[in-house]
Amino acid sequence: MNQIIVPRSHRLQYARMQESDLSEMAQLLGDPETMTYYPRPKTREEALAWIGVWGRIARKFTLRSQRPVEWVTWRSIF
Repeated sequence: MNQIIVPRSHRLQYARMQESDLSEMAQLLGDPETMTYYPRPKTREEALAWIGVWGRIARKFTLRSQRPVEWVTWRSIF
């Protein structure tokens, strides 16, 4: 059974990341202070590619296990 476990917290809400979140993620990943410990901030195109990595990871798990695996990237809502 493929059931998605939704994270729970008393202080935060979580929502599934969607394509419409790209602008906010690009802004976050492009911020020099946020990306202090990365080689450099990411461009909008690099942010889109970074988000897409999770889809590729899910496909690898699906191929290995021979059954569908749903991989969800969550965003925190403060």
